Amino acid sequence: MATTCVDTRSTSTRRPSLLWALGLTTVAALLAVAAPAWAADLTDVVDAAEEDDPFDIHIEPRFKSTLKRAKITREAPCNPNVTTDPLTGDQTVDRNSRLRYPRLVEAGRCAEPEVVYNKELRGWRRTDQIDVLGEIGLYKDVELHFTLPFILRDVRGVHFAGNGGDPTEPVVDTDNSSVDPSEQRIIEDIERNGEDFTTYRLFDARNGNEGPTRSGFGDMSIGLAWNPFNQERDDTKATLKLGFDYLIPTGTVAKGGNEGVGRGVHELQATIAASKRFKYIDPYFGITGVLPLAGGESLFQEAAPGQTLTQPGWRAEITFGSEFIPYEDLEKGNFFKIDLGFDFGYTAEGRDYSLMFDALAGSSCNGVTPREVREAIEAVQNGVVENSTVRTAACKWILDQPANAQNTTPKFDLTSGANDDIEFAHNGITDYEGFATFGLHLNLYLQVARYVQLKTRLSLQHQQEHFITAARTGKDSADDNDTVRFDNPDERNPYYNPTLDSVGNRFRVEETTIFTWSSGLAFQF
Repeated sequence: MATTCVDTRSTSTRRPSLLWALGLTTVAALLAVAAPAWAADLTDVVDAAEEDDPFDIHIEPRFKSTLKRAKITREAPCNPNVTTDPLTGDQTVDRNSRLRYPRLVEAGRCAEPEVVYNKELRGWRRTDQIDVLGEIGLYKDVELHFTLPFILRDVRGVHFAGNGGDPTEPVVDTDNSSVDPSEQRIIEDIERNGEDFTTYRLFDARNGNEGPTRSGFGDMSIGLAWNPFNQERDDTKATLKLGFDYLIPTGTVAKGGNEGVGRGVHELQATIAASKRFKYIDPYFGITGVLPLAGGESLFQEAAPGQTLTQPGWRAEITFGSEFIPYEDLEKGNFFKIDLGFDFGYTAEGRDYSLMFDALAGSSCNGVTPREVREAIEAVQNGVVENSTVRTAACKWILDQPANAQNTTPKFDLTSGANDDIEFAHNGITDYEGFATFGLHLNLYLQVARYVQLKTRLSLQHQQEHFITAARTGKDSADDNDTVRFDNPDERNPYYNPTLDSVGNRFRVEETTIFTWSSGLAFQF
């Protein structure tokens, strides 16, 4: 963008108001010729090597705050023929009994056998950061830009879902939760079903589960932008912007037990955007594609041949809208712009951090061994009911994911006893289903002086409902029999956990909203 704010083609020193323009056609015609063709912020490029402006640089410190909230539900099997009284029937033959299948939903929720969704948790994430954005003109309509993120606070948390303010709706507690059930429910299930019990305790939710307050330098980005067409240079054309950005994994990778804020992922981003100024409006349109590539220090690593997904999925984003210019002073270079637009995106399936990341990565089950779990189950069967023993027994789920074996290769066979003393822990990363994002944004730009601009941005987004535990069982190997053998390391997905990923057990997010606001002060030299 040519940054000079003086329109040398006009002797007018101040644009008349819209009412004057409607009444004074002669002045309006002159203004139509003399209207500045500055690009919309989306297509704006800082340039250099102009005769009267050999070098441009913009620096913008910006505070940004993001709050993400969602309801987390879980699949549950529903059978209208389930035994009404759980104390009746022969448990060895009554396959519909809620005693044998504690998560089985009673009649009334479905007319025929199907999977329903039970509310479990409310999840949230709050991020506050200061970004330092820089734009440096390299040549005419070519810029180098960068973003340095300083994360002040990044916190995730989950807690039992309430009734949403409706007293007729049930709340989730230890009596009905499948995430953090009461010790008594665990004991009853073990007493009745032995090692086949399924009342597991994934992590603490009864007291609220807030992860560590993460902070530090995040993942920075650097990129280039170019205007092959610039309306300011040729008012017969729209302004076109081509951009390429590289997100660098400079932040400490976020893991269970640390306070890192990075993802350890390289991202290649390509952008094409266009805008066209018409007097008081400047409509724009842009498309961005993002390809993530897992770094060597990230949690996205291939553990075995049967793994189906390794890293976050690609993303595509579309934005369109218009800037409205109610005030502009060409002589002083001042203006006020209102930007109203819409955003759409799609994220392909992959593996990534979710709202349950810190809860899973900080689970009290992390660090248990097969021997400890087996002995705890036997102790409960023999009448030992100490909470610590019951909770260790309820960690059996963590052994069902081969990749949870620590400091070694995935362990697919725990029956021989050879792996009895290996610690198991969940790293918090899960496979997720592809989903769409819809949103709108409102941006305000106030050029208060020739070299200073205030920028305020507001956005509200909604994510489509999608599963956040959705790993596939694995891949069929060379035998090509269209089945996945769980005892074959070449076929079973080491990250597949039937407790989290099998149909009827999966978690998904619903009613997801993401509210972001930011405010920055741009210095333009």
